[in-house]
Amino acid sequence: MNENPHADRLHEGHALLAAGKPAAALDAAHAVLAVTPDDADGLHLAGMALTMLGRRGEALAVYARGHDLMPGAEGIACNMAGLLREMGRDADAGAVYRTLLKTCPRSTEALLGLTLSTAPRDDDLPDTLIHQLLDDDGLAADKRTALLFAKANRHHWQGNYGAAILGYREANAYQRERDRPYDLDAYAQVARMITQDLTDQVFAGAGHWGSDSTVPVFVAGLPRSGKTTLESMITGHEAVHGAGELRLLQDTAAEIEKKMTEAGPVRQLHRGTIDFRARTFLAELRRRAPAAERIIDTNVNNLLLLGFAALMFPRAPIIYCRREGMDIGLACYTARFAGTQLYSTDLHDTGRFIRLGQDMWDHWKTAVPNPVLEVNFRDLTEQPDDTARQVYGFLGLDGPVPDGHAGRQATGIKFQAAAYESHLNPLRDALTGGDTDGETGGET
Repeated sequence: MNENPHADRLHEGHALLAAGKPAAALDAAHAVLAVTPDDADGLHLAGMALTMLGRRGEALAVYARGHDLMPGAEGIACNMAGLLREMGRDADAGAVYRTLLKTCPRSTEALLGLTLSTAPRDDDLPDTLIHQLLDDDGLAADKRTALLFAKANRHHWQGNYGAAILGYREANAYQRERDRPYDLDAYAQVARMITQDLTDQVFAGAGHWGSDSTVPVFVAGLPRSGKTTLESMITGHEAVHGAGELRLLQDTAAEIEKKMTEAGPVRQLHRGTIDFRARTFLAELRRRAPAAERIIDTNVNNLLLLGFAALMFPRAPIIYCRREGMDIGLACYTARFAGTQLYSTDLHDTGRFIRLGQDMWDHWKTAVPNPVLEVNFRDLTEQPDDTARQVYGFLGLDGPVPDGHAGRQATGIKFQAAAYESHLNPLRDALTGGDTDGETGGET
């Protein structure tokens, strides 16, 4: 066995990434590459760290270098293709997946990624391969989950929506069985507590707390509502840095909550805590992009935690991405989510989650003092140039608006609730406040 001589440093770098410290992880990668410039593992670590730092162009270049050195390296290829998809370059992502599958035809991540990136071709690996892999009783659970979603996606591309929904149901049921149950009631309780603590009266009394900086831009919205697409659009401007899905706000909110004290039915905030956290938050943003006029944060938890952002930065712009609940629900249910988003394995829970998010936004948009802009998903995808002009004007960005289509290849998989109309009753009932419970309730 030829172990990488930099194994200890690389292990340290991956541990730093897992701890949410990409800058330190990047330092570890650079230390490896300074000694061995063509170390594929070092390039892989550097690419992941750069991606977490929002430096996507640099990350892509690093991944491409590693991919050229080792075309069969599954981790590098899949992360590179995933980044291309995030940047809207679906066709390029598909090409990377296809190259990898020529040498690694059993790569479950590549098989799934290809079905997300572009329509199947006649020369792609056949459906029978997926079936053969699924027949392997020793297949790891994460690989089985990927293949189940890939199988369902192929049915979707072929227009076999009945078979597709059965496939998505099977994939979600399998994921739900092997992962711990998602406690939607606990999430609802947390949301209720936060919105009870952070009311319009609280913001009125804290008007001079925190920082008056307008550098942070908080993009919020439910999953699959267009946040990443919007970020890519905004970062087309040279004065803007896209920081991606920072963990910074959720970590900061946790620290603020630790300092809150009981005061009757609500918890009491303290100005010293808010002022200090605003300074440290801004310093961390500045460390990532010292010269940027705007730094975009699109964390999936922003919708829940917007109140804490508004306390620290009452003048910072907030952009909310809005999309029809049924389309969001289907897009979530057909996606392989993990961790904190396992509500998506059940249509009814997905609908409840969406309603909670919509209620939170209704609260924040009337409570926070920040300037707010709502962007509709349909406008974002169908009229990108007009939407870009609107967003640039809202953010006070000068100069020409770049072409919203530049570099983007909209070949990726798309879902519309109308295609699955008869299968989505649990989702529909939950969105409208119905009592239907469970995956099959109300379906035809």
